[in-house]
Amino acid sequence: MRETWRAAKVGLLVLLGVAAVIAVFRYVDEGQDGEGYRVYALFDDAQGLIAKSRVVIAGIPVGSIDRITLEGDKARVDILVDDSVALHDDARVAMRTESLLGEKVLVLNPGDATLPRLEDG
Repeated sequence: MRETWRAAKVGLLVLLGVAAVIAVFRYVDEGQDGEGYRVYALFDDAQGLIAKSRVVIAGIPVGSIDRITLEGDKARVDILVDDSVALHDDARVAMRTESLLGEKVLVLNPGDATLPRLEDG
């Protein structure tokens, strides 16, 4: 009886652990899908950037990298930005290493608010 109870506890803990891992992956994977508008930036070198990497303004997450493709001899980085964030014609983007593990993030400077807002695309 005691071994059966112990096995049931272990089984329950394993199931809870698996459910927690699945929940975390679903939450992380949802990210910015479909919300916001898309802009892109061209880089000479996008080494270290990956899809779903964070995009920040003043350290605050405002979007994520949607995808990275090759355009000519440049890396085109498509960025999904929250609708609440206005990027303007003179907006700038820079790549920064965020952690000791080398996680890369994109840092946006939204630009001059008196200039026109960037449109989707």
